[in-house]
Amino acid sequence: MKSKNLFFSYYYRNSSEYDRLNEMLEDRGYFDYSNSSLDEESKAENEDYIKTKIRSKINWAGTIVVLIGPGTYTRKYVNYEIEYARKKEKRIVGVYLWGESQSKLPAELRKAHNDDYDDLALVRWNSDSIVDAIRGTNSWDEGD
Repeated sequence: MKSKNLFFSYYYRNSSEYDRLNEMLEDRGYFDYSNSSLDEESKAENEDYIKTKIRSKINWAGTIVVLIGPGTYTRKYVNYEIEYARKKEKRIVGVYLWGESQSKLPAELRKAHNDDYDDLALVRWNSDSIVDAIRGTNSWDEGD
């Protein structure tokens, strides 16, 4: 079974969905993975410090998984994480939260798609689609 190093980018208000996705990936046993995500909203006020932590975690990861729900597109660090992952030529997988396929996309995810970024997927909350996207299947399933 191949191992993956993942970084999850999400709005802290969606932490329960983040937990559910981790449980789903672990329970289904699709692949072994290690997670370098920031597990809680940083209390630090220093933006440079926060970005340094983000960069080190994304540098380690092979894939960034962006959880998309209401308000995600407004989060500057989500956009920063996508932009930085793209600069480092990481795989980027957008995942709509369950029932949230109408949510607005983060600007940097939209930009990556418009620029025909090579290593990109956008999927709905479906375990097979999510796993296929993490494994490297490029698809773009934008909301209804």
